[in-house]
Amino acid sequence: MDGAVAELVSKIQVYVYPRRIRVKEFFNDFDPLRHGRCTIINFARAVNMLGMSALSEEEVDELAEHFTEHGAHVAPPAVVNYIKFCEAIDQVYLVGSPDEHHMSCSPSTTQLMSFKPSSPEEEEKFMHALHRLAALCKARGLLFKQVFFDIDRAPVASPARTSPFMGGKVTREQFIKRFPFKKEFPLEDVEILANNYMTDKGDVHFMAMHNDISEVSSHEPPPVPRSDLVLKPDESEWSQGLYSIVDKLRAKVVEKRVRIKEYFQDFDHLKKGFCKASQVKTVLTICDLGKTVTAADYEELLHRYEREDGMFCYGDFCADVDREFATPNLEKDPLAQTSMPDSTSTMVARRNKVVLTQERLKQWEWLESKIRSKVQRHRINLLPSFK
Repeated sequence: MDGAVAELVSKIQVYVYPRRIRVKEFFNDFDPLRHGRCTIINFARAVNMLGMSALSEEEVDELAEHFTEHGAHVAPPAVVNYIKFCEAIDQVYLVGSPDEHHMSCSPSTTQLMSFKPSSPEEEEKFMHALHRLAALCKARGLLFKQVFFDIDRAPVASPARTSPFMGGKVTREQFIKRFPFKKEFPLEDVEILANNYMTDKGDVHFMAMHNDISEVSSHEPPPVPRSDLVLKPDESEWSQGLYSIVDKLRAKVVEKRVRIKEYFQDFDHLKKGFCKASQVKTVLTICDLGKTVTAADYEELLHRYEREDGMFCYGDFCADVDREFATPNLEKDPLAQTSMPDSTSTMVARRNKVVLTQERLKQWEWLESKIRSKVQRHRINLLPSFK
């Protein structure tokens, strides 16, 4: 193979190697009998189908003349041995690309490979566009290099891939087409970014751009939003704090019409009126009364009805709670008059009001009188406003 033909073969190898093109597939349609030869016209057609515009007609004819065979076993006009031509081209997959600089090195070492000096105004525009791009990628959680992986790392070789496989580069047109923020960036800024990361081959090194963006971007997830409960100090005195736990439970029992003595007797098989302290909380929970009993109220209840040996006297407790249902020893006073439980009996459990001091009570009376006078003067009907 002479020098001119070797140079043409090397030029084709440089073109097909990054695209992973198998040249033999383009000749199959022109060789139905598969004897490994085709005509000169079909050879030129197959070479043109590669999409390589750098070869002229004279160079294609020179290749066809070099691989033309003569002899008794050759049947004209199919005289070009394309099998040898394909084998010569496919050597690039064994020894690598003859263009050593066509494949890029590690992306981390190529950030400055496309550096070009520019004026201060152009440098300012470029840095402004780069910082805007980094801010948008960070705000929207976008990994910039993944936008171009479909072109750069596609598992199937395609003539559309003009850059090396996993080389971190795309063409200028592909970069502009795939740019993720077209609405936020004018075309002029996108072209500025492409020009500043353009290599000698005319490709845009998007991996170097991603490395520069990653220096100012953080891909850690944002903190989970929280709304902590901040309780304001309450210095008010409430009405339920003036009553004992027995009064509160008595009002609840009357409201729910519960006979709690029957539940205590389930734990007292001998019916002696005593049970364990732990069983008190169980009975209150069964009767749906445990929600209103705090730990301090429970200790107060045990201290009041607990025996020296730790047993709880539920008989006395039930007698005090059931006092609203019936008056004890009523037979000793036949003329006594009793009343049924009413709303006042359950008021302790249903209402919890702020206990007003004399000063605040005077302020409330003054405010009430002011509202009353304004309502009477302007004839305002307040009732519909509260419905």
